[in-house]
Amino acid sequence: MNAGFITAQEAERIVKNYFQKEGREFILEILKEHMNSFNINSKNELDNNKEKEEKKGLIKFSSNKIKLDSEIVRKKEAIQDFVRELEKYDEKERVEVKVGQLKEFIIKVFGLNEELEENRKNHLKEIKKLEDKKEELEKDLGKLNIEYNDSINKIDSLDKNIVKLTNTKDSLEKEVEEKKEDIDRKEREIRNLEAENNRYMKNIEALKGEKKELIETIESKKEELERVEKENRELNKKVEKLDGVEELSRLYENYLKVSEGYRDRLKRLIKDNNVSSFIACCYNIGTMDDLWDSLNVEVRNGNLADAYILRDIFEYFVAQQNKKYDESLYKLLIPAIGEEFDPTKHMAINGSSSGKIEEVIFPGYGNMESKASPDQTDEERKFKKVRKLAMVRVR
Repeated sequence: MNAGFITAQEAERIVKNYFQKEGREFILEILKEHMNSFNINSKNELDNNKEKEEKKGLIKFSSNKIKLDSEIVRKKEAIQDFVRELEKYDEKERVEVKVGQLKEFIIKVFGLNEELEENRKNHLKEIKKLEDKKEELEKDLGKLNIEYNDSINKIDSLDKNIVKLTNTKDSLEKEVEEKKEDIDRKEREIRNLEAENNRYMKNIEALKGEKKELIETIESKKEELERVEKENRELNKKVEKLDGVEELSRLYENYLKVSEGYRDRLKRLIKDNNVSSFIACCYNIGTMDDLWDSLNVEVRNGNLADAYILRDIFEYFVAQQNKKYDESLYKLLIPAIGEEFDPTKHMAINGSSSGKIEEVIFPGYGNMESKASPDQTDEERKFKKVRKLAMVRVR
């Protein structure tokens, strides 16, 4: 082979070597389309190599055209230009190709491949960056999804709260309206009360004037009352004195009504010449004892009329004896009608020894027990000793 030329076998080796790199697919496609135009002795060997490459999966021929990007299409067009350049030679000349042309073509193709390799590497880096960014974005997206779900839950919760707050707001607005109405009613009541209070204040002022007048009148009446009370006390003292004298005068007049014969028998006990002598005789407890003994005989003899007259005199002067002592000593014994007869206290004028008292003819009396307490009344005190029995009629 002449210097500066390459044989078909060398060209096939170079092309085969290139086939094993990134440009192999589109170069084989072009060669497949135009291989019949070459008169190369090693055509069968190339076909065998092609079959081997196909078996290896490195070269794939197809009736369908390969889809190439814009850069590959540009390279394909360069190869087609190279094939068209070969067609200018005759059949013999095609067997040998100028090395310079083939190198120029290979360098051109390889240069493009290096550029594509660089672009691929750059693309891979960009893809790696994009994948990393994708992973980061996916993580961010996961976080955002969680935040989104949390936000959705919060929104749902807030929606529920909004509903509750809306209901509360409506309820409060209704309550406020009711309160306003209640306040309006209260204000009307207050105005009415203030008006009524003003009327009361005017009445109070008028009443204060009346009260002042009444106080002055009361003070005047108090002074007059004190004066009248003082006069009454003085009058009472006089009346007490007069009442005592009047009562004694009445008793003396009654004593003079006693039958003359019986009065004569009593003259040794009671002087009846005047009131003074009558009183002087009767103010002695011994005289009252003797009077009771004398009447006991008279009553048994049926003289009840004089007993009835002398009864008041006996009761009065026995009671007067207690004025001589700080604590009452004597107590009249006057049984109640219907009371059960008691021979230790009563004397039956009709001789009965039992039954109920029908009439008290003449009272008895006796000494009382000492007071059990300062507050004990004479009515509550019991008899210590019965000195004279009560003369009674029993049925």
